[in-house]
Amino acid sequence: MEEMSEQDFEFYKNYYLIYYTMKLDKIPLEEIFTPEKVMSDEHYMFSSFDATEFLAFYYLKLGERDFDPKKKEMLNQIGVVRRKNPKTDDIIDLLRVEFQLHPGLTSRQMLFYNKELTQGGETKNFHYHIGTVDIPDWYHQARKDFKKGKISSKQAAELKSLGFDVENPVRQGRPIIDFDKAIDLLKEEMQATGLSCDEIAVAKRVWVDGKLKAKYHMIKNWNAGVWLSNQREKFKRHKLSPTEVEKLTSLGLTFRVNLNFKHALKLIDEQLAANPELTIDEIAKQKSSSGNKNLVVNGFDLCYYLLVKRAQYRKGTLPPEQYEELAKRGFSFTVKVPLEEGVERLKAKMDEDPEFSVAGKRREVNGWDYKPWVAAVKRRLNAGELSSEQEELLASVGITKSATVEMLPEDAMEEDEYLLMDDFDTSEEEPADSKIKPDDINP
Repeated sequence: MEEMSEQDFEFYKNYYLIYYTMKLDKIPLEEIFTPEKVMSDEHYMFSSFDATEFLAFYYLKLGERDFDPKKKEMLNQIGVVRRKNPKTDDIIDLLRVEFQLHPGLTSRQMLFYNKELTQGGETKNFHYHIGTVDIPDWYHQARKDFKKGKISSKQAAELKSLGFDVENPVRQGRPIIDFDKAIDLLKEEMQATGLSCDEIAVAKRVWVDGKLKAKYHMIKNWNAGVWLSNQREKFKRHKLSPTEVEKLTSLGLTFRVNLNFKHALKLIDEQLAANPELTIDEIAKQKSSSGNKNLVVNGFDLCYYLLVKRAQYRKGTLPPEQYEELAKRGFSFTVKVPLEEGVERLKAKMDEDPEFSVAGKRREVNGWDYKPWVAAVKRRLNAGELSSEQEELLASVGITKSATVEMLPEDAMEEDEYLLMDDFDTSEEEPADSKIKPDDINP
């Protein structure tokens, strides 16, 4: 006798429990399972399993060609039948009735509804159903039928009016918000957070896997930063109406952010004059988890701009006249991190994150790219140029002598500057042009 698998055993055990419950207690199938019941929270429960989800899982299996005929017959016996999809006109009528019964329902919610059902280690995705019609599966097939000419242009127009465009696919994504609603959301966000419209429009730079990435301002599930950047782009192409320009201007949005070096210097000078204690190096400090914030003026990220200039200097692409102007204002083109301070930063990170290791793949500690610093210190350590106290300090963070000398990255520092550390990630090539374009600052 062939041994029964665990999944088959579970099926027969649960099936007969449902079968005899329906037969002895005279319970109709509709009380235990309908596609609509699966999408609700009112499931029929036995002590050992969810009967509604069990029948829903095998309801989906009925559509498979290789499904066990014996199990199919057993399910049909209690009324679980997977019928073929009705015609397009019938589905249009079903959709109209469904929208009338559920006023807040949208086509997007139907198409992207997904509930995972698991039985015997196998998982199935249960889509939105109207009766026996699987809406996402039907829509996928309807798009194919339209291309083959099986759906008329009249039917396609009716489906489009209901939110099911068979000519252009309905895609899942962030919500599309009309202009006036976007303005209202921005006003509420500005009032709640105290941010200016220009600050919302600026993409903040954050460290992710050792690289600077753009992080946009979100309002609930709406990307406000990208939306404002798109409005600026439309303004450049003269695609905004005067009314729209007036509404955005009333929020304080600055449309002109493509400032050249001369304009950037003017903004920097204004900030230094307004705050005598502020230095140009403090403007260039990278945003980190410690709470520092990039200085944004009229939608222009001065911190990021100066970091680009520092990277251009290191690569030898910074124009001499720009170097002179920045040097006059006391701008440091290199940032030194003393050995003791570097060790303290690493220790603080180890206390915060016990799994952190200097030898790991991670490149940053609160905005500080420590790898070049470690490589330089290790080289001096292997060369015997450090005192015993300094060697002990380094050993406390896991930096010890090795048989091979770890070479510095090409763009890290000069041969004799082992304390040199640049806060800016240059894994991607910076623009060599002296002008910083808006896409370089706000991609």
